[in-house]
Amino acid sequence: MKCQDAELLIQNFINDDLTGEPLSNFIRHIDNCHSCYEEMETSYLLKEALSRLENGETFDLHGELTNKLTHMRECIEVHKILTIIRRAISITAAILLVMSSLYLLFTFYLL
Repeated sequence: MKCQDAELLIQNFINDDLTGEPLSNFIRHIDNCHSCYEEMETSYLLKEALSRLENGETFDLHGELTNKLTHMRECIEVHKILTIIRRAISITAAILLVMSSLYLLFTFYLL
């Protein structure tokens, strides 16, 4: 992902509108690009600070952003594991289908 693409996704990330592969690519990019991370952090801090000040709430925005990123990374890892499991089940089902078809074919052929 290029910086220009990542910058376009910052607001989507902040608003929790990124999922799947776009989220994974975005997280990977900001983990490796200090400039984009700072841009995302600044946008997040501004949005949340203004919102919280209006409501009179106290906050630790840097800690909350760190928690959000950690949570998103964990979600990406769970998604990867579930994708592997889903593929394994599909492959197993295909193998069972082929084996049962061969069994039926040989059974009828031998009769």
